[in-house]
Amino acid sequence: MCSESFKPETPAEPLPELVPPRVYRSGLHEVLAMAFPIIVAMASSTVMGFADYVMVARVGVEQAAAVSPAGILVFVFVSFVGGILSCTNTFVSQSFARHEFSECSRYVWQALYIAVIGGAVSLLLWPVSPWLFRMIGHEADVRVHEVVYFQWRLLSIAGMGACHAMTGFFQGISRPKVSMVVALVANALNVFLNWVLIYGKLGFPAMEVRGAALATAIAATLQAVVLVGLFLSGGYARRFRSKQVWRMSRERMARLLHVGWPAGLSWTLDVLSWGIFMNWFVGRLGKLPLAASNMAGQTLHLSFMPTVGLGIATTALVGQNIGRRDFDTARARASTALKLAMGYMFFMGLMFFLFRHRIPHIFLKEATTAAESAVNLRIVELCANVLVLAAIFQAFDAMAIINNSALKGAGDTRFPALAGVLYAWLIFLPLVWLFTDVMDWGVAGAWGGATVYICALGLTLLWRWKRNTWEKIDIFATKPFEPAPYAESPAPHEPGEEVSGG
Repeated sequence: MCSESFKPETPAEPLPELVPPRVYRSGLHEVLAMAFPIIVAMASSTVMGFADYVMVARVGVEQAAAVSPAGILVFVFVSFVGGILSCTNTFVSQSFARHEFSECSRYVWQALYIAVIGGAVSLLLWPVSPWLFRMIGHEADVRVHEVVYFQWRLLSIAGMGACHAMTGFFQGISRPKVSMVVALVANALNVFLNWVLIYGKLGFPAMEVRGAALATAIAATLQAVVLVGLFLSGGYARRFRSKQVWRMSRERMARLLHVGWPAGLSWTLDVLSWGIFMNWFVGRLGKLPLAASNMAGQTLHLSFMPTVGLGIATTALVGQNIGRRDFDTARARASTALKLAMGYMFFMGLMFFLFRHRIPHIFLKEATTAAESAVNLRIVELCANVLVLAAIFQAFDAMAIINNSALKGAGDTRFPALAGVLYAWLIFLPLVWLFTDVMDWGVAGAWGGATVYICALGLTLLWRWKRNTWEKIDIFATKPFEPAPYAESPAPHEPGEEVSGG
């Protein structure tokens, strides 16, 4: 790895001027303008995952029980890299607000290198995956599908990481529509490939869970390739010098790792705690409780994934305003995002409660025998109990997502990481053990422990944001360079300003 020192260069052609800033009448308008494309992209991804699961679930109960636990374990191993790369948004948005445009590209390149390295290392898990799932101890007819899905999903990790880096760039420069359009196309491709590869259409063999995993890997890789291609073309290449600043930089990579590692560790241990929850505590209850929990979990994506999209927008807006040292606006935008998220998730919780007995039928294939009818009825009952508990924690989940995102935009990643880890391992899992193993409350007890954990974390992160200690954080405290003269000349950036992409 070589260290890149900054050398001002004369651009090969004049840099395009910034598009005149848009005038926003309210913070709500600005938040929605930034968040809407991201939410659309996240919603598209959620619908894609939902369709993916429905297609697999209709192959059989064993396949339905296998996909979510295996998918969670994939994210256990990718989440450290993903957590680090989620902070690309922080560096890009603050650099953009400071008019240090080439720095945006430098941080993106460091993130891309981390994504490629992480994807390559993850492939080492392929040969040990059978042993891993034997250790978990699910029923043999479920385990065989878990191993296949886990192995082929490993191929998606590098592409997913690169997408984190590239979407962080486009969101940080107030161009979320670019990521949205590419995500919509990639997700549509994923659904089409699911149909082809899971069921064996257009001359392909029916691959079932392997087809679902392979479709995700292909779509994620192509999405990353398109985003990188845009990053290296047109106005982005001219203004952000993305073709000139590709070298590895020890200083910038160290800074990205310094801010990002708490988020990465928190993501890893959080996903690991949910992996233990699903694979160990719920999985030991049997394949019917496991299938019911998987169905409830897929339904919850319709609620929290759009909120995650709003959180990503919050990170960018908070980062841009902090880059301009406008703390009051940063607070106001975070407050607006929180109100939107809590309102949406409260509404979704109400829907979960009202339709708790109808939702599971979306995933179930039609019963043809009395035995199959009895199985379906039991799954519906279990899933309905989980959805009641999910309705309770929706608003608190919104608190956790939005306040964590706002703190990330300010570079405050250590406290949320510490709170998440401590609460997951000292509250969440011990309560799940108490409610399932000691009190024998079954799958409802397991999700009861999850409810307490989510509520506590949401309130804690809200308290952290309200303390305003994030105002003292400077992610560029040890700046290794001075910006080029031409990077200081543009007119001041305003909220919602977009850069012409050519």
